[in-house]
Amino acid sequence: MTWEKGLSRAILVVVSCVYAYGAFLHVSNLAGGYGAPDAPLPVKWVAIDMLYTCLSLLVAGGLVLGARVAVGAFYLAAFWQIMLSAVYREWVLEMPDLYDQTTAPLAYFDQLLPFVLVMIFAVSLALFLRWAR
Repeated sequence: MTWEKGLSRAILVVVSCVYAYGAFLHVSNLAGGYGAPDAPLPVKWVAIDMLYTCLSLLVAGGLVLGARVAVGAFYLAAFWQIMLSAVYREWVLEMPDLYDQTTAPLAYFDQLLPFVLVMIFAVSLALFLRWAR
């Protein structure tokens, strides 16, 4: 194995671990991690968490196993994370009165865009190294 392929593999394993942790966070959100466990979750939050749980698990497992579909799932997840954090930000941040009205969700969204851009760079670099000669 060349150093390029080894570095590519290491990057993809780290990204996979990050996305596996993300899937765990989305599942914990669905299990009552929003700060109001007795209140019904808004449908948009449930839909977003379910979508990202599935995409994160597909990315986490697929990148480690070398499945090409995981690359597509990664870029799809990254695209929608950018859309939700930049374009549809206000819609996502609308919170029912029963939920935590602190600045925590806003801080999360402020950190999401740089995180996604770093992940896009890392995966793109890993793919470039993998297919470079």
